[in-house]
Amino acid sequence: MGREMTNDRQVLVYGANGLQGGAVVRRLLTRGREVRGLVREERGAATLRAMGVEPVFGDFSDPASLRAASEGAAAVFLVLPLQFDSETVVGWGKDAIDAAREAGVERLVFNTSTMVPRRPTDVAAFEIKRELEAYLIGSGLSHAILRPPFYAENLAAPWVSEGVLRDGVLVYPLPGDLDVSWVTANDMGALSVAALERPGLSSLILDVGGPEALDGDELAERFSRALGREVRYRQVPSQQFESGLSQVMDEQTAKGIAAIYEWVSASEDAGLCARDPDTVRKELPANLTPVSVWIAEHNGLALVPAAQEPDPHPREPEARARESITEQHRLLERWLAGTDDQTEGNFTRFAEAHGDAFTMVSAAGELLERETLLSGLRAAHGTSPGLRIETKNVRVLWREGPLLVVAFEEWHETPEAEATVRLNTVILRDEPDVKDSPNWLHLQETHRTASRLVNRRVPA
Repeated sequence: MGREMTNDRQVLVYGANGLQGGAVVRRLLTRGREVRGLVREERGAATLRAMGVEPVFGDFSDPASLRAASEGAAAVFLVLPLQFDSETVVGWGKDAIDAAREAGVERLVFNTSTMVPRRPTDVAAFEIKRELEAYLIGSGLSHAILRPPFYAENLAAPWVSEGVLRDGVLVYPLPGDLDVSWVTANDMGALSVAALERPGLSSLILDVGGPEALDGDELAERFSRALGREVRYRQVPSQQFESGLSQVMDEQTAKGIAAIYEWVSASEDAGLCARDPDTVRKELPANLTPVSVWIAEHNGLALVPAAQEPDPHPREPEARARESITEQHRLLERWLAGTDDQTEGNFTRFAEAHGDAFTMVSAAGELLERETLLSGLRAAHGTSPGLRIETKNVRVLWREGPLLVVAFEEWHETPEAEATVRLNTVILRDEPDVKDSPNWLHLQETHRTASRLVNRRVPA
């Protein structure tokens, strides 16, 4: 029989500021659990403290730090960074498992972040997880291994959502006739916590997913209903998908992600991405979210337009969007650098521009809601002396009624560090008669070093 997870001891969460680990943190907190989150630097720690989570500092490159972070924890939730160097990532995973075992952890739940096909493949993402699954099973730890297919949040990425908004076409690198049990990050958080708390657990390997398996046309139909207009599904070749990814992330990561889709597209296993929801619920009781509900709950991550009214303001909303982006980053620069005497007033101006339902995916992959973001920023006042932030190449990608999708570069420079740039996409609601308009609804960041971006710009 497996050991029970002790209720009065903490759960260590890897990736606590990320999309997958963050969902586990939030679920544990709602269950009244004490949570410990692994972070690498103080900025991430401030965000966790604001949530009531104890930050512990550790790095996959330092196995001793993982052991120290695991000491005294009742259980561990493990998710690995989105990297595809097999030797490196397998080493990280084994070190985390060893740290848990040596620290006397009672249970480890491993989210593979992807499916693991029945037979070996030449895809690094699959084979890294296959090797780590075997290592965990042989470790002697009570464990659960959860294998999701694809996350619903992938559908909110700019390279997907822009096509839906602009052209009414849902473009994705999967065959249109493939059934996929899209799962939300929050549902994976709920399933992970159910595994952490399941009585008598010794060993569980479970293919998990959402409550319905949808093909491409069925998925597009869910967006059609939400938007009130037709959306069609179209498969994009994995090579084209990889080319797009390489514009916002390093080439190895883009290639590793695209390899998953290429292999799945060529697979003859029609049930590879479909899950039986009854089997999932029987093993791990959880309320699973249909895609249509996910769209409604998140306002499609602002994909769903508000009711359309004639625009009585012929003035240029594009100019207002540019002004808002410039002003908000000027306020952010002064706050983080600690150079503005009227800090509290300016912080309030910054906060009021972000709507109550504002969400953000940071350059580190963290999914942040409004209050979490603002709490972390408040704690970070004056932590970046000499910081300069500049926004460049602001481009309106799409506009319908009061909604705009705007892309821009966000350049950061400090006296001690190399300049960095975030390639951002923001969704704004521009209603000139409404206070604090344009209102920020969602922001997606992608991090790159400035040198790599400059090198990519070759004059014609």
